[in-house]
Amino acid sequence: MARINVQAAVRWAGDTPDETGPDAFRNTPMLLAIAVTDGDGVGVDLNANEIHVGYQHTVEASEDSIAVVSDFHGNGPSFGDTRWHSCTVSPQPTDSFGQDEVFLYVTVRRGQDRGQALVLARFRQRVAGVRADVRDVRADVRGLQDDVRADLRGLQEAIARVDNRALHLENVIDGLGRCVAKLPSGITAVNALGQIMATLEEIK
Repeated sequence: MARINVQAAVRWAGDTPDETGPDAFRNTPMLLAIAVTDGDGVGVDLNANEIHVGYQHTVEASEDSIAVVSDFHGNGPSFGDTRWHSCTVSPQPTDSFGQDEVFLYVTVRRGQDRGQALVLARFRQRVAGVRADVRDVRADVRGLQDDVRADLRGLQEAIARVDNRALHLENVIDGLGRCVAKLPSGITAVNALGQIMATLEEIK
């Protein structure tokens, strides 16, 4: 059995509104790119049935977490040994990717030749969706700032009204004091009250 060299890279991201949210990673497929060369460094052209991908997201051993490989393509020119392959990797229909970080074990079997590669996939949310969320947060912050400014203006106006009423009350008290000072020493309480009421009417 000869050994072949396998290199793999993965892109795992939510690209549509249905692939966003806290659990979007569970059923979002991955894009897997694979480059295979033989012992002499010559590129190897593959078929879809020669690629097998296992996935793991827990420490427990598993024998049935074999991904569904679809949309297999050969890429690059057919000369110069620069070809590579790509495919879509999805969980089994009855399973899901249990975490937003998943190990992929890529195995290539071509006749008696075999090679493996290990890659860690990390889920990334759609950038456009994140930017939209940021814009929404900024809009909410601006709205809160406007509300706070409006409340502050209302509070300042209320304080000004209280200050004006306090000043008016001070003037009333001063007027009453002057009124009492002018009363004759022998005036009765009833007459004094009448004088005070008259003074209040004058102040109004």
